[in-house]
This record gives sequence, C-alpha cells and structure tokens, in this order.
Amino acid sequence: MAEIIKGIKSIDDYRVFQRWRRQPATKQFERVSVIYGVNGSGKSTLASLLRECAAVPCPSSGLTLEVGDSHGTRDVTDNDRTFWNRVHVFDEAYVNEELSFDDANGPSPKSLLTLGKATIDAEKALETKRGRLAEANAEMLQVQHDAGTAQSELDKRLTALGTRIGDDLGSSGVVRHRARSYTSRQVKKALEEG
Repeated sequence: MAEIIKGIKSIDDYRVFQRWRRQPATKQFERVSVIYGVNGSGKSTLASLLRECAAVPCPSSGLTLEVGDSHGTRDVTDNDRTFWNRVHVFDEAYVNEELSFDDANGPSPKSLLTLGKATIDAEKALETKRGRLAEANAEMLQVQHDAGTAQSELDKRLTALGTRIGDDLGSSGVVRHRARSYTSRQVKKALEEG
C-alpha cells in the first residue's frame, strides 16, 4: 500500500503560516479528507505550498508532514524528493493550467490515468505524432520564411530589371519608348511569355 499523508505537523515560514504547529486536538487525515474554513484562513495557501513542494525546487518552508502506510508512520520534510515526486495537487491552479475551457471543443484535460494496453499504446503513439507535428510546424514556418525572403529578392530583381529596360529603351531614341517604365509585374509577365 502506498503512503498517504496522515497530517501536517508544522510549517515554519510560508505566507500566513508562520511557526505553525499542529494542535493536539487536530484530527489526522483519512484516505479522503476535506479541508474547510472561512475565507482567508489559509486553505488555498496550503494547497499552493503542497503544489510548490511537488514541483522543483520546493520552497524552504519548514514543512513537515506525517505520512504512513500499513507498516507505520514517518515524518517527511519539504526537501524529500522521493516522496514529493509522487504528489499531485488538484487545486484551482491545476484546473487553470490543465483544463482549456476556451477551446472550441470544450475542456481538454491532460490524462490523469490511462487504463488498458491498447489505450496506453495509443497515448504513446499520439505523443510521438504530436512531437512530429511540432517539428513539421517548425519546418513549415522556416519554409514560409524562406519563400517570403526569396519572393522579396525576386521582386527586387524584377524591379531593377524593369528600371534598366526602361532606361535602355528611353535612351534608344525611339519616341514611343521615352518615359516608359516597366513594373516588376510587367517584366515577370514578359519573361513568362518568352
């Protein structure tokens, strides 16, 4: 059986929790516990502390938990990475980060648990394809950028060629070619038509 948090023994320094100690009358946590209190009593702050401890690096808060299993209990501090690597906090921050309610298709949470070999294999394949898609999108952006640069360079050369043609024809002495300019579009069309 996995360890569960039996209770919070102390928090030395985290926002509203300053030199906080568990009182003798405080009940231990059960398999499922509800923490409730008035606004400003520290519920969200406690969830935030647990969430930060589950992340890396954990704030130096002096947090000490009592955890246990069927073999007994032990104390866990805020720097016990073996324990904290297995902790997940489902609070308001989790909902905001992991659920996309603005998506056109509705909420799209990341999987919390995947069951069945076929589903697990499909999840792995999907992750691989997402990686390939990200690479393809990056390549596409580079190709679009390169194509834009090439088109810009082509337009500059066609414009320069049109100016040169206009200058050459204008100095030819033929009246109908005097003061005639050629745009890049006209030069391109003439080249395409041969």
